[in-house]
Amino acid sequence: MEFSEWSGDVGEVTMCGFVGAFGGVRGVEDEFLFELGMIAQHRGPDDTSFWSDENYKVLFNRLAIIELSASGRQPMSVPLGRWIIVFNGEIYNHLELRKKLPRFNYRGSSDTETICHALEEWGIEKTVSELNGMFAIAAYNNVTRTLSLVRDFAGIKPLFYSAGRDNVLFASQFDQIVHGRGKANVTINARGMRDFLQLGYMPGPETIYKDVRQVMPGEILSFDLRIEETHRRYYELPRDEIVKCPPVLDGHFEFDQLMGATVQNQLVSDVPIGCFISSGVDSALVSGFASRANRSVKTFTIGVDGAANDERPKAREYSRAIGLEHESRSIPADQILKSVGESTRLTGGPFGDPSSIPTFLITKAAKKLNTVMLSGDGGDELFWGYNRWNTLLQNYHRFRFPKPVRRVHGYVKRKRGKHSPYGPGVFESPGEWVLNGHSHNSVLLLDNLMPGSKNTRQVDDLYRFSYGPTQLEFRNWLRWNEFYGHLQRVLAKVDRMSMANSLEVRVPFLDKRIIEFAWSRPSSFGDKHYVNKRFLKQHLGGFIPEKDINKEKLGFDIPLEAWLRGPLSCVVKETLLGAKFYGDGLIDKRILDQYVRDFFDRRHDSSWGVWILFGWQKWSEHLAAPRYPRVERPKMAGVRAGLV
Repeated sequence: MEFSEWSGDVGEVTMCGFVGAFGGVRGVEDEFLFELGMIAQHRGPDDTSFWSDENYKVLFNRLAIIELSASGRQPMSVPLGRWIIVFNGEIYNHLELRKKLPRFNYRGSSDTETICHALEEWGIEKTVSELNGMFAIAAYNNVTRTLSLVRDFAGIKPLFYSAGRDNVLFASQFDQIVHGRGKANVTINARGMRDFLQLGYMPGPETIYKDVRQVMPGEILSFDLRIEETHRRYYELPRDEIVKCPPVLDGHFEFDQLMGATVQNQLVSDVPIGCFISSGVDSALVSGFASRANRSVKTFTIGVDGAANDERPKAREYSRAIGLEHESRSIPADQILKSVGESTRLTGGPFGDPSSIPTFLITKAAKKLNTVMLSGDGGDELFWGYNRWNTLLQNYHRFRFPKPVRRVHGYVKRKRGKHSPYGPGVFESPGEWVLNGHSHNSVLLLDNLMPGSKNTRQVDDLYRFSYGPTQLEFRNWLRWNEFYGHLQRVLAKVDRMSMANSLEVRVPFLDKRIIEFAWSRPSSFGDKHYVNKRFLKQHLGGFIPEKDINKEKLGFDIPLEAWLRGPLSCVVKETLLGAKFYGDGLIDKRILDQYVRDFFDRRHDSSWGVWILFGWQKWSEHLAAPRYPRVERPKMAGVRAGLV
């Protein structure tokens, strides 16, 4: 057994993360594992440590947030030594869990040490079911010789793996697995490729490669030395019903108590911490609760010079009303454009959401002031924040009629000059209509671009919903669909771009108690079903005068269509039309070329769809190029760091 710390100059810091191998690890050289760790060192630039035995090797890059001393180092074990763990994230209730584990002597204040003792006392399933936070965990039991990979219940932190014949590779970042297996040894997954080109991200558990997969939110994945895997979901929200709860008048008192405690827990940090704030309801509400817990916390926002939608004035107004000091930064428009290449390279995998660029820049700016930030992500998905839901709900009843009747009805209404969406007359079910709404490249285009291809089973299941007797069932399903669908893309974006800047972003709305509070209430929160986030807006009135609350969030958007047809047009055409397309054996290149040309000839305006294709191709170029210089492994210090 070997437990060592690597120290010294390890090259450019570019995200807290880990990479490891289980099973037949003799062929995985220490130097090679170190190089894989350096791919994602930006996830944890503060410390690099290593542990190995004859069946297991793991390397950890640490971004120190709590317990900055050596007692917080990972990989970590405890005196009994049965479990060796690495853990990415934060456990907000770990001090409460220590009260349930009084027989142990704790050497430090880290949540990692709490997890170790919990595993010794309770085992893997009870331990993870008790955790409240954001986390990805690799827990190795060196008595039973088994490995458990665990991901938090909301999917905030990523965890990828590849199970081969004799070993398992696992990592925080997708490209670590791809490089670990070798680009020549991974095969494109046609279904995963279709998912990506349609939706702009990789819905789990599959990815764009057959050989690389994702641990799902709320899942425990276990392996023995025969590399036989066992999947268990320890947490999964129901898709078509609300969680039972005691009756309350309106829920505001309960929400106030829960959110207050949640934000207070998430403000615990041994490094500087702040709050993102925008013109929207969610971040302002988080900042309001933060002001109650700690008046020294500062809010932060950025704006683009000359932009029509500048959120800084409203964010400043909110901060003043809440009573927190505010910081804002200005970004020249051309700086966003110049960041396209860098942000694309740092995604760690193909990613087709153009808002990743401003997310990269705002987290880069925030890192100059803080190491941890609180955000309002998750509020829209839990509390009905998207306008698109209103159209779906208002037209849901049409699906009770046969499709030909729906088509004729919509046609007649449009001929009479009345608004009627095409969806109910085009799609077989409400679920198909929702899928098309989330698709930036249409179902019809993908059917032609990738003949004979289908979506993954996960996407089929995610969007499987047929007409039922009540609208309530549809409303509840829409929220479930957003949580396990669109929200996963948002979380991937925030994690990748913030950790690219070695910044931790915490999301109070995705605390387990807040999720279950939202799920236990009727999705309408009253009779006015089509007022977006009515409940949260009412609650924000306790911090900010209601007359000053924005009716609609401005949003930090980029002029994608203008960029693609303007300053980026040459590179987009060269990338998509002038080069061999990655995975071209699975597509009809003539369809792709015509689609791109039609965009530039203004025959369609699907700028996001073109961006997804562009992002796919640019990522493949980064994958093929020698992106990461070979780093000489420093001399191993031989320190048993992390053992407590």
